[in-house]
Amino acid sequence: MATTVGEMVRQNPKLAEIFTRLGIDFCCNGHDLLEEAARKANVDIELVKKQLKTQPEVEAVNFNYDAMSLSQLIDHILGYHHEYIYKSSEYILSVLDKVHDRHGKNHPELEQIKYLTESILGELPIHQHKEEMILFPYIKTLDSGVISNDSCFGTVANPISAMESDHVATGKMLFFIRDLSNNFTPPEDACASFELLYKLLKAMFENIQQHIHLENNLLHPKAIAVEKSLKRET
Repeated sequence: MATTVGEMVRQNPKLAEIFTRLGIDFCCNGHDLLEEAARKANVDIELVKKQLKTQPEVEAVNFNYDAMSLSQLIDHILGYHHEYIYKSSEYILSVLDKVHDRHGKNHPELEQIKYLTESILGELPIHQHKEEMILFPYIKTLDSGVISNDSCFGTVANPISAMESDHVATGKMLFFIRDLSNNFTPPEDACASFELLYKLLKAMFENIQQHIHLENNLLHPKAIAVEKSLKRET
């Protein structure tokens, strides 16, 4: 059986970005097959197929985080988690605005979900910038076997404490969103955009949760231990 554009987006939410860019309606006309949807949007089907091929499929990758050096772990966090926030925030918020405007009256929980999501995605880039400018460069210096004399915080435990305080606040908001959305379960009257929103929020929840885990439970303890070891040697 051929797959409708609505089902394609349900299976892979990232396709929604491509369809939106091309003017293909996967929401109200989500029952259309790809060829029909392209015709209605007055877009060449071959162009659509070419665009879809540029969307890489997500592959399950098992990383041995414990075996990574501090620098490798930082690079992984930057590539898989910081970049996710920088690249995904605008699109998540645009879908959220659309769903809130259309369904907020019948689903008052969307008001709180909107506020919490805007708070998270507004604060995280600032938090990440601090890590990228202050904490991560210092930890990479530790990884090279050197304690930097240029730091303004005394010991790495001090900025780590500040970062983890931010993590606590972010975590509380994430779990509140999860509870408000009934574990990201769309309501019975949800349209395709509503379903897409909850898929995006679930992906956001999982990415940030893993992000915080890697920093709190791997990167930070290792950095503190390495710094202590280097200080003993000097």
